Amino acid sequence: MLFGDEQNTDILVGFLRAVLPLPDDDYEEITLKNPFLPNEILNDKTGILDILVQTKSGRQIDVEIQVANHTAFKARILYYLARLFGNQIGEGESYRLLKPVIGIVITDFVWILDSAVYHNVYRLHDSRSGSLFSEDLSLHTLELPKVGEEDERTELWVWLEFLKAQDKEELEMLAKEHPEVRPAVTKLIRLSESEKARVIHEAREKARRDELSWREEAVEEGREEGWERGRERGREEGREEGREEGEVAVLARLLSRRFGPLPEWARERLRRADAAQREAWADAVLEAASLVEVIGVPPDSH
Repeated sequence: MLFGDEQNTDILVGFLRAVLPLPDDDYEEITLKNPFLPNEILNDKTGILDILVQTKSGRQIDVEIQVANHTAFKARILYYLARLFGNQIGEGESYRLLKPVIGIVITDFVWILDSAVYHNVYRLHDSRSGSLFSEDLSLHTLELPKVGEEDERTELWVWLEFLKAQDKEELEMLAKEHPEVRPAVTKLIRLSESEKARVIHEAREKARRDELSWREEAVEEGREEGWERGRERGREEGREEGREEGEVAVLARLLSRRFGPLPEWARERLRRADAAQREAWADAVLEAASLVEVIGVPPDSH
């Protein structure tokens, strides 16, 4: 990850300044607590990228990029922030040693459904009076799909457009119009394809946990749906059909979570496939870049 390379702390500071209005001297000395090596990835679409930063005053800032949503996501975010806060002191040490912990979560999907803005800030406060209980735990959410051309061209907007860029041409145009991201664009373009292919162990482990949770959720929902239909039939034949419908439902949920709502032709193809074919498709879901790569082209496109 470009932000997680110790050689690119100037780029990381530029991004953090756009998100967090901390005192200028706090950015004079930052330490990467879990840095990526220079040859580790940027923009791996299979998992999470996570960077832990400590500022001059001791603030802990966790920067995370998440590309796939699931029901356990919020719980995991709370767990990691709480653990970062509590792990600052050992047994017998004073609570006064605790420093603020700030989470920055960047998502490639819409996560906060009751807010139209792309940057939300959450702290501990009274829900009636608005009285702030503490600033020592806070969370900033940045949702890339909500960033639009109509938004004000703030420095944060520019950085998020940088993260959204899909190709070299978009990056070069952004660098031409916005000098503040030019160093980041220059270094990003220099990265080789091999450098984009590897992830450090911690990022992979978190990605596997999210994938496991996602699969378990889809399997359970699909199994319940299939068996419910089987029970309604009340016969052994109904149970067998219910099992098959459950398998179809599982695969349909996996595909829709990966590629979006399924068209009717895709659902029909799942229903007509045998068990072996469905299993092969399920294995291909996480590696494929599109629905067509998994189950083939629509029938009317031959």
